[in-house]
Amino acid sequence: MTSSLKKNAPKPAVKTRNNASGLLPESGLVIKYVFDSSSVIALLRQENGAKIVKDAIPFSVISAVNYAETLAKAQDKGFPVSELSELLDEWGLEIIPFSREVAVRSAQLKQQMVGKPKADNVSVADRACLATAAHYGLTALTADRPWKDLELNIPIEFIR
Repeated sequence: MTSSLKKNAPKPAVKTRNNASGLLPESGLVIKYVFDSSSVIALLRQENGAKIVKDAIPFSVISAVNYAETLAKAQDKGFPVSELSELLDEWGLEIIPFSREVAVRSAQLKQQMVGKPKADNVSVADRACLATAAHYGLTALTADRPWKDLELNIPIEFIR
């Protein structure tokens, strides 16, 4: 299953490092996006929006929480975890830690969502992605349309 994915795999991106102004890849390209697992799954399955995700990889990161969710969801869809982990490494998708500050922001987001439409459909991992985007000043890239109604003042782009 993974071999068919490898032929469509994006070229490896440069690794990122932290600096005073946020995340910056070694090449000097600015990191723009933080991926939600739905984006990575769309690329793996070549769903609508896959090209957007593929093109965004060099400018993107994923939090450790969303990486774990991606592996779990992909496993549920029949992708072997070890092979998928290797493939994501080949793509060059940088995994960033889920820090205490981002965890606190994630919890605060839950409180901000109380009473908003579709807030019950926003998982812990969804909030982790949104909190990571807010913390680093990035745009969350997702296929989860219910996020549109959240009105959180966090930049979100939808792949479809």
